[in-house]
Amino acid sequence: MSKLKNLFTNITLLVFIVTVLLFFIIAVINPDFKLDRFENILSVMLRILGVTGITALISKFVRKSTLLKSVLLLVTTILIWFSFFPLYSIRFQVNPEDAAVFLNGAARLNPVRGLCPGSYDFEIRSPMYETTAMTLNFMDVLISRTVDVRMEPLKGMVRIETNVENPDVALRDTGSGQLKEFGKSRNLQAVQYGEYWCILEKTGYQADSVRIQVDSDSSLVRINLAPVAVPTYPVTVMTRSDASIFWLSQGRWKHVTDSNIYGAAEFRLPSGPQSLELEQDNDRVKRVISVQRDQNNYFELYF
Repeated sequence: MSKLKNLFTNITLLVFIVTVLLFFIIAVINPDFKLDRFENILSVMLRILGVTGITALISKFVRKSTLLKSVLLLVTTILIWFSFFPLYSIRFQVNPEDAAVFLNGAARLNPVRGLCPGSYDFEIRSPMYETTAMTLNFMDVLISRTVDVRMEPLKGMVRIETNVENPDVALRDTGSGQLKEFGKSRNLQAVQYGEYWCILEKTGYQADSVRIQVDSDSSLVRINLAPVAVPTYPVTVMTRSDASIFWLSQGRWKHVTDSNIYGAAEFRLPSGPQSLELEQDNDRVKRVISVQRDQNNYFELYF
């Protein structure tokens, strides 16, 4: 029986010594464990000294009962084991939920488990959001904590190039379908990173849209709008001289016939008030006519 007690005592002491040695080995080789602050080093030293002192007291006052001494040493060993070995965990509640957690530069699962006492650098990363960095210090025993993290979305500018003046611009999120109007601005500020439909509209032109990806400080979008096909109606103009006839379309004078005319000329124009100009040499005559849809549009233009 005495040999068995001595064996149990020796095993207990051996476990105690191995536990302390393993702690120091982990502190050296574990890349997640940092002793870069004085209070961490002081805490470790105090714990080691505390265990050593308790062991000395047990050996001094408990002399007769080897079994009691062994039990006390075993309890002390368990306490230091649970104090120094990885028992810390932390959960990050992040918006967005698919954000990745990095510990000292290495990707980790969320929640992060198996942390020794010490100071840790955490980063929360997501492709469309600003990286959130924080340093957390674990010094207590059996700590499990939750940290709420709300990430700020990255934003950029979108510049529009088009062939028309002052179109109406809007962005529709391809995921949520949310529409944001920007009026007639061609420089869209503070656009959150993501994928959008860029929509351009202008009276007299066919609305068009392109799919864009906003993932940088500045993005360039080129969209050209095609004029809307306007129905036209027959017009007959009578003139008494060899002259050219022009039609005012979108601020520009255009020929309505391929060559000069003398007498009657037939062509097609949109309905409504239309400006015509008769030109011969340096003489010009301008007149506004009203083109009707279901009538005989006949006009006479003379100098």
